[in-house]
Amino acid sequence: MKNVLKQLFANIWFVFVLIRLKIFSKVLGFKYVCRMITLLDERLLVNVLRSFGAKIGENVDIGYGIMFHNCKDFRNLTIGDNCHIGKECFFDLRDRVSIGNGVVISMRTTFLTHIDMTKSELSKYYQAYHAPVVIQDNVYIGAVSTVLSGVEIDANSLIGANSLVNKSCLPNSIYIGVPAKLKKAINFDE
Repeated sequence: MKNVLKQLFANIWFVFVLIRLKIFSKVLGFKYVCRMITLLDERLLVNVLRSFGAKIGENVDIGYGIMFHNCKDFRNLTIGDNCHIGKECFFDLRDRVSIGNGVVISMRTTFLTHIDMTKSELSKYYQAYHAPVVIQDNVYIGAVSTVLSGVEIDANSLIGANSLVNKSCLPNSIYIGVPAKLKKAINFDE
C-alpha cells in the first residue's frame, strides 16, 4: 500500500510540474523551461524531456544540473537505452544530438552543434554553421570533455577526460587530448 501511495504521489507531482512548465513556456518562453530543468529532480527529468519532444529509451538516468541551449523544444535530442548522462552536462540543440545505446557520458561534458559569430566582425569570414553530433553505441566520454559539431564517435570507443573531440572517431578506439587523438585501438578478442 505504501509503494502504491508513493507512486501515486510521484505521478501527481510529475503532472503538476509538467503543467507548470507548459504554462510558463507559453507565458515566459522556452528559455524558462531550460532554466527550470537544471533544478529538476533526476526522477522527473527524463519524463519532462520526453514530454517536450526528446526521444529517450529505457533505463536512462540523467544527473541534475543539465543545461540546454538554442532550442524551442527537445526534439533534437535522442538518447538510446541503458545510458547515463552525468551531472551538469551542456547540450547545444541548434542541431541534433543523437546518443546510442549503452553510452556513459561523464559530468560536465559539452556538446556543441553550431558556431555563429553574428555580432562579431569575424562573421564576414566565418559563416554560421551547424551540424549534428552522433554518439554511437557503447561509448564512454570522460568528464569535462567537449564534442564539436559534425563529430561522430563510433561504437565501442572511449574518450579520455577533458578531451576536445573536433573530428570523428573510429570504432573500438581510445581518444585522448586537446584535440583528441587516437591513443590506441581496443582489441576485444584479447
